[in-house]
Amino acid sequence: MTTKSITYPPRPKRSIPPNKINDYEKLGYVGQLKFNGTRVMVEFLPDGEIKLWTRHLEAPKQFKMPGSMLDSLKVVHEILGLGQWHILDGELLHSKTKGIKNTIVFFDILVHEGERSIGTTMLERHTFLLNAFTDSEQDDAVHESITGKKVAIDLGFDTHNHLWLAETFFFNLEGNYNRALDLDEIEGLVLKRPDGKLKHGHSKDNNSEWQIRCRKPTKNYRF
Repeated sequence: MTTKSITYPPRPKRSIPPNKINDYEKLGYVGQLKFNGTRVMVEFLPDGEIKLWTRHLEAPKQFKMPGSMLDSLKVVHEILGLGQWHILDGELLHSKTKGIKNTIVFFDILVHEGERSIGTTMLERHTFLLNAFTDSEQDDAVHESITGKKVAIDLGFDTHNHLWLAETFFFNLEGNYNRALDLDEIEGLVLKRPDGKLKHGHSKDNNSEWQIRCRKPTKNYRF
């Protein structure tokens, strides 16, 4: 399996200032926290090999996967289906912040059991991941405790407790944007249409019509 089998992950092009969040919530958008890390796709190959790819379709630089993470990713492969090709989309928290290392936050599934998730909605895919990896409704799921802000759902693997699932917020998007702004690990919010359907990622900017960034102001980024 080579990068020819991989397409670019969905990526928003548009950005809005925080004072516009409520406007988009009224339009039916949902939100997920935007993590400050390296975008990664985790590829599970039919022969059991597991690879990481960045949004540039390269292996992450300056990152060596610890054995405990590999062991937990093997459990993920079992849950998704051994002997099948899968790709999960997420964010690697490791090199950009000091507080969290060797952590992957999943937020989408691009390939399941050898089939690309083309035509499925954002909400369908997130619901699948929630049901596959947790025994609870989202509100009752166990959240990570490392940040003290419960910024993601902890998948709870004994071998490596740094595999998380992004939480989808249906209400109070501005409040969820504000509650973790003091964390270096959080860049803001990504707004997504729950009915947005996945298309092929033939270019680096793809599937942008159903998602929008809302970054927190920084020294290098202001609206």
